Amino acid sequence: NGIMIVDFHTSLESHEQNATLDLNRGEPGDTGLYYSGLMVRFNDAMTPGEFLDADGRTEVEEIFGNTSRWCGFSGRHSEDGQVYGITMIDHPLNPRHPTTWWARDRKDFSLLHPSPCYHEPFDVSQSGPLILRYRIVLHKGAVSPDVIEEAGW
Repeated sequence: NGIMIVDFHTSLESHEQNATLDLNRGEPGDTGLYYSGLMVRFNDAMTPGEFLDADGRTEVEEIFGNTSRWCGFSGRHSEDGQVYGITMIDHPLNPRHPTTWWARDRKDFSLLHPSPCYHEPFDVSQSGPLILRYRIVLHKGAVSPDVIEEAGW
């Protein structure tokens, strides 16, 4: 039906000492680390594009730094004129679900990034792993809430 589903699972463990995952907040390009995990970056072949999250927000400024169960991006590809997209779904058992989203939509690139340590750091201890899971839906056409909800966890 024009979609492909990929489940992403990562497990982070600290073996010799506790670790803290954190990021500097601000504008990309400044000094510091701005992305905290899984991220999809679209080059200018599909940008700028359109965003939609599970709460109906479409403006990047409204999505960026806010929480939602899922967020998607779609854009018209410059080579074949078709619309393609990716929607990421936060797993309900992830810590800090629903996740905070980092989103950008610029002429030369767009990005979609669940950012669980956006507002506060994560401490990864030797007592157990930090497990993060996401469902990634690759789709032809714009983000369809009905398709995404059906494909969800």
